[in-house]
Amino acid sequence: MSVVGEASTESSLPHSPVESRRDNDSINVPVKNQKGFLNNGSLDLPAKIENFKSWSTTAMKCTKQVIEEKLGTTSPTRDPHIEANIEEIKKMQTQYQEISNSVKKIASHLSAFSLLEQGLSSQLTIAGQSQPELFQEFARNADSQRIAAKSSSGYVAALESFYGGLDTFCKKTVPDTLDTIRQLEHSRLIYDAYRIELERMGNKGVKAAQMPSTGSSDAPTATTADEAPTLQQDLNAQQLRQKFETSRENYLKMKSDADVKMKLLHENRVRVLRNHLQMLQAATFSYYSNGFRNLESLLSSLGEHNTSPSKCIDPSSSIVSGGVPAPSFLEVQSPPVYASSTHSSTSNGDVDIKRQQDEQHDVFQE
Repeated sequence: MSVVGEASTESSLPHSPVESRRDNDSINVPVKNQKGFLNNGSLDLPAKIENFKSWSTTAMKCTKQVIEEKLGTTSPTRDPHIEANIEEIKKMQTQYQEISNSVKKIASHLSAFSLLEQGLSSQLTIAGQSQPELFQEFARNADSQRIAAKSSSGYVAALESFYGGLDTFCKKTVPDTLDTIRQLEHSRLIYDAYRIELERMGNKGVKAAQMPSTGSSDAPTATTADEAPTLQQDLNAQQLRQKFETSRENYLKMKSDADVKMKLLHENRVRVLRNHLQMLQAATFSYYSNGFRNLESLLSSLGEHNTSPSKCIDPSSSIVSGGVPAPSFLEVQSPPVYASSTHSSTSNGDVDIKRQQDEQHDVFQE
């Protein structure tokens, strides 16, 4: 019983401050990874340092290569076929962007014109309601303007679809291909940088081998002293060759990818632009040809209306055949001037005889 009591007493006693601090330290100690470095949840610091060193070295070599190419002290790797395709794509993008801007201006003006036609239709409708004697004429013109506004709106929708397709091609499809081309140019710079550095290292080795050796008693000592730099140079040359091969493979891969992207861009451009151009042509022809046909039918109906005989003697008609204004109601009800003059000239004798008879009758009455 005493043993159990002592054990329970010891377990119930609180830990000392030293022991509790030791336990907390053991809990908060960072865990070491397999390489022996502290790992507190972040990335591996040596790997980050190596990546930064590699990136800085590559950036320095690329910057040096760009400067030397601009100064003309080195010869870059060129592919005339790819460069011609790149220039053609850039020129094509500029042309399509200009076409898109022109179509946008046309669509904007037509949209404003359609709004004016709708407003004119509303005004004609209101005028016809306030003037019953011209209600039919105002109503017909209001319907004509409403139909014209609807036709303009349809043509504007076709124009918007056309320049929307051009904008998609110029702002999404072409930039995606140009991104691949920029990656190709970056890989080309890295490849040329390592290529030129390897060539210069080879030239230095050839010059060092061609230098005459001086016969002296200190030659063995100098040879043993130069063994370490020679081994380091061989190691650097081997690493440089490996980087050169890696950059060459990357350049060839990016070159193949850029070639495929440009071929796909060409096929996509031909297919999409053909559909959009055909749609634009059909919309333009339909818009203007339908309006021309409607205008022809309207003019022909007006011509038939004006050449009708019943309409020529209608006092309410404002136009007669031949474009001569219709006579007013006074002219229709009163005889013409030439008719009265002819009647008076042809019946002068009858008038005189009647006057004589009247005079004789008056005399007899008296």
